[in-house]
Amino acid sequence: MLQSSNGMVLGNGRRMNAKKLEHYLTWLDDCNNEKAKRLLYPDDPQDVPRAIELMRAVTRLGSIDPTKPPYTPFGQIPDVNAYIDFETIGMLGDLFHNLLEPFVNPSLSLTQQVIHLSTFAHLLFTFYHSHR
Repeated sequence: MLQSSNGMVLGNGRRMNAKKLEHYLTWLDDCNNEKAKRLLYPDDPQDVPRAIELMRAVTRLGSIDPTKPPYTPFGQIPDVNAYIDFETIGMLGDLFHNLLEPFVNPSLSLTQQVIHLSTFAHLLFTFYHSHR
């Protein structure tokens, strides 16, 4: 859904698509334009390790505060569009984190795994119910 031009609409009503994510993924220290394009537009659409890497990158991206340096220079007003986009990316990051964590973290108890998967299901239903 992220790769379509329509993208996804999440909790705050903001549309997130691959073009926006491509721009913001470069804000991560270890991601340049080439890597962002490789993550978002894979040669093999069934490349599971790449999909996991993309979801982890979006999760890390969601923890960025665009109102603080280096994203907003000290003493300047933050970009409102970036702030709203990062609220959306944060929601998407929470969704991906709760989907991935039970499968990639073997130290979780069964209860913790169920909590993550339940949280994922509830978030997904809420986004669907709000925006279809």
